[in-house]
Amino acid sequence: MNNQYFRYKSGLCFYCRIIFILLYCDSNRKAVKEMENTEILAIYGKDYKDMTKKLLEEACLASRIPDKECRIGIKPNLVSPSDPSRGATTHPEIVAGIIEYLQERGFHDLVMLEGSWVGDKTEETARLCGYYDLSEKYGVDFLDMQKDSYETYDC
Repeated sequence: MNNQYFRYKSGLCFYCRIIFILLYCDSNRKAVKEMENTEILAIYGKDYKDMTKKLLEEACLASRIPDKECRIGIKPNLVSPSDPSRGATTHPEIVAGIIEYLQERGFHDLVMLEGSWVGDKTEETARLCGYYDLSEKYGVDFLDMQKDSYETYDC
């Protein structure tokens, strides 16, 4: 069986390396320490943007990106058109923290991308959750992957 990857027309290639960052928003406890490759960093509170930036700093994310010219895709979870405070979508302040962290360190080829699940429209969810506002504020495109085409390649 051949492995396959998908190259979307937007020029992004999905690759299976994941950095786990958990945000617990129900208490004021803090649990941040130096990150090893197998660790999960956690932080508690309600200031989502600053918490995100702090976690990314503690994880030394910028040093893990090989080149400041890399195109970086930020993929929030926009399952359905509901207010981010209900937990069904990634809060836009978390993505704002990611964007600010990266831009402050010289990474500028950023893009947000998402395709909501079957039955919901990404555009509606992104608008309701404020992702088009984020796009305008930070100069970062938002790509609706429901509208993108792809080609399949054998590896």
